[in-house]
Amino acid sequence: MKLKCRFGIPQHGWLPIFITCDDFQHEMKVSDMPVNSVDMLIQALSRILDGVDSKVWWHLKPANYTLDFVPQEVGGYNYSI
Repeated sequence: MKLKCRFGIPQHGWLPIFITCDDFQHEMKVSDMPVNSVDMLIQALSRILDGVDSKVWWHLKPANYTLDFVPQEVGGYNYSI
């Protein structure tokens, strides 16, 4: 599995994000409030390099998505959204 995350041009506190994984594709516009989800993504990627479970909370107001990274025993990561 290969996870790819692409960012669009931010407008008025909203950032378009395009996530693909194998045949799965998802597009959403996330808010930078109450916390910056891109900062959370950077922190999560840093944590998974250390082998620690991590998650990113994408704010959609009022809904949200959570991207979870969980280390696998064999190596690599399992992720879900």
